[in-house]
Amino acid sequence: MVADRPDQPIELKTFCCRLVNDPRAPQQEEAAYEDLPVVREVTREMLLDNFQRVRNEIAALVRSELQRIENTPELQHLLM
Repeated sequence: MVADRPDQPIELKTFCCRLVNDPRAPQQEEAAYEDLPVVREVTREMLLDNFQRVRNEIAALVRSELQRIENTPELQHLLM
């Protein structure tokens, strides 16, 4: 197995690939980007309400699972 360098390519090698490094390509691509349309406005209050709702749902899920484990004799050994 052999490897080469960009300035000294070797034709007979196990992995054949040539990387083309064009530093202007990302800039040209970014220049063509279009802004995403605004689907709806999201306020800080909406984010905090959603966060609290998800947090409460997770806490309720944990409580229900702990109660299920506590009430199932085969699973009680999982609790300390």
